[in-house]
Amino acid sequence: LIKEYKPDFVVNSVHSRAFIENNPKDKAYRRYLTEVLQSLEVPFEYDIVAHLGYCERYAPYEDRKFYYAEYKELFDEIFKKIIEKGKILEVNGKSSKEDDGRSFCPNEELLTAYYNVGGREISYASDAHDTKSILQNRETIVAVLKRIGFEYLTVPVCGEHRRIEI
Repeated sequence: LIKEYKPDFVVNSVHSRAFIENNPKDKAYRRYLTEVLQSLEVPFEYDIVAHLGYCERYAPYEDRKFYYAEYKELFDEIFKKIIEKGKILEVNGKSSKEDDGRSFCPNEELLTAYYNVGGREISYASDAHDTKSILQNRETIVAVLKRIGFEYLTVPVCGEHRRIEI
């Protein structure tokens, strides 16, 4: 399909809630992150790794947050593979199913870890499913990215990575 339709860019993301069904948090999150890591080796071209932390959005746990220290080895492996493959990590403007203070994913702690291992290619997506959600949390995200040290957003256009200063 990619060769036939030639989209401007291709997004790689793991969208499954199966990890959290009837599993304790640690087991579910490790399984999810392992699936994300495996998805980086898919046999087709993609540009962006998106929705990192997706299962956090729907998790039934009292504390749904991903903590870098708890899954450091998996996150570092994911981040290094993204960098090694020349891919872009997406920051998604919608991280929660309700307004519970989580305004984007991956969270700031994970974005800082990505930056600290050398990640610089970052994109923004509002995850807008309706017109009122276009640019959702963009200003908050840009402020966080600047605070971490990011200087630009990367936008893939037909195989070319265009950098836009933030």
